[in-house]
Amino acid sequence: MEETGIVVDGQVGWEPFADGFRALHRYTVRAQGRGDTTQAVIEVTFAVDFASTQPMTEELFETFGGANLPVNTWPFLREFAAAATGRMGWMPITLPALKIGTAMRSPDPATTSKRSRRKVSAPTSPAVIER
Repeated sequence: MEETGIVVDGQVGWEPFADGFRALHRYTVRAQGRGDTTQAVIEVTFAVDFASTQPMTEELFETFGGANLPVNTWPFLREFAAAATGRMGWMPITLPALKIGTAMRSPDPATTSKRSRRKVSAPTSPAVIER
């Protein structure tokens, strides 16, 4: 069976509205085979509305988009990727839990099967997960 890697890219943005702002987190999930051939692509954008008396600014959103927004959207990405691939009859893509502020490392190869090994970085920058 061919080994695949899962690459996750994220882009964030926001738009103001009366009494708050809408934060947007766009994810692209790619399943790649040997030679970086793309086997599947999932693109999804999550919109999260926040009520706030303080207006959002680019400076505030720089921190918010990298720390708070992924915490709110990553669980939905995990569920969406697993459900979408499972409904297509494929082995569901299982993304790891998000851990902001800690180094995400691969599990010890001696205690995990080759199928479950994965490498992950923060979701607002490209993340690579190897299966």
